Amino acid sequence: MKTIYTCVGITLLTATNVQASPALDASGTLKTSYWSGDRDLTNESDIGQAGLWGKARLSTETAGQIIGEAWVQSDTDHHQEDALLRELYWRLDGENWQLNTGKQLLAWGRADGINPTDNLSPRDFTQLAPEDNDLREGIAVVKGQYNLESSTVSLMWFPEAASHHIPLEEIPGVYYRIEDAPEKSQYALQWEYLGASADMSLSWFDGYDLMPDLMTGSLGLQGLEIILRNQRLQVLGGDMSFAEGNRVWRAEIAWSQTDSNGTADFVHKKDQVWFVGGPEFNLGNNWVVGLQLSVKQVVDFAAPEDYLPPGIQQEVALRQMATANQTRETQTGITWRIAKSAFNDSLQLETSGVALANNEGGVTRAHVDYMPRDALHIRLGVEDYHGDAQTFFGQLTQNRLGYVELAYDF
Repeated sequence: MKTIYTCVGITLLTATNVQASPALDASGTLKTSYWSGDRDLTNESDIGQAGLWGKARLSTETAGQIIGEAWVQSDTDHHQEDALLRELYWRLDGENWQLNTGKQLLAWGRADGINPTDNLSPRDFTQLAPEDNDLREGIAVVKGQYNLESSTVSLMWFPEAASHHIPLEEIPGVYYRIEDAPEKSQYALQWEYLGASADMSLSWFDGYDLMPDLMTGSLGLQGLEIILRNQRLQVLGGDMSFAEGNRVWRAEIAWSQTDSNGTADFVHKKDQVWFVGGPEFNLGNNWVVGLQLSVKQVVDFAAPEDYLPPGIQQEVALRQMATANQTRETQTGITWRIAKSAFNDSLQLETSGVALANNEGGVTRAHVDYMPRDALHIRLGVEDYHGDAQTFFGQLTQNRLGYVELAYDF
């Protein structure tokens, strides 16, 4: 859907005095899809969905740009959001600097799929969308960027925190109280180098964890209360990527510090160091294979069974550890991605996933994107979660699903 703007230029003496009209660049996508299940840990099945996604950029000569992105949709199970303004911000460019103010989509990290430094923009993990990036939501931020010769320095101020939206299992006798993310300032700083064959960055985040912690609340007539609360988080991170022949090497590491009170604290995520890295190979004939190692070390790790008696508090502690993905002191695993394009890139095939050692589970995905004609996409995919019920991926096994989507870009 495109809007046409008309402006009248006033000539005073010469044609050079005519003021340029604002330029609008807009695009959109119409989507309709079928999903075999939801991502909300329910028994919902056979879900139909239709929606409109749109982006727009209004550019002026001297007043900068206004950039926005939003979607509206409806679905047959009636429990997803009907509309979302993902982005709306003002951008002003100077000779060596840039200022962005408003709701923005921010993504950090260069590792493929799993990004330990990605702590800025929240995601709705219950949303039905084939692409991971479509789960991301914007966050209010003032971002200033200064450009050096071959690098940039960015400083960000967030007037309030944000939170992921995560699926919650319905349990008889239990109800959830989801607290709003704190209305407190957050800060982030990033130095980024962009070279001819290598990129890298260093970053610092001081704010609140996007993933809420779980803790037991009061016991009343409604049953047991479980509270979801976003708590303090500081992250020092770095990432890099460089090309070498037919390979691209990527690596990312983050050290996270929380307000944990030590070993016996099961209501806070604990401090951790997380590394992800490995090569991606371009094998020719449009084949791409990526493989990464993931290693996470949790500080002051302890098993709830050693500190809490059997019962609901122990169960909530185990679920909190699974939600924080801190179910072992040292967690190791791999991620993979195999992609193939064919027929002049009109067909895209991909499978990807995560596999963790020591029965920690994982996820396997397969995705097909076929373009029978320009701007028309037919997408098919499946997602399969596996693992013990008290692990990060194992608790999501009820979200196994398949989907078919028809999308038209305009």
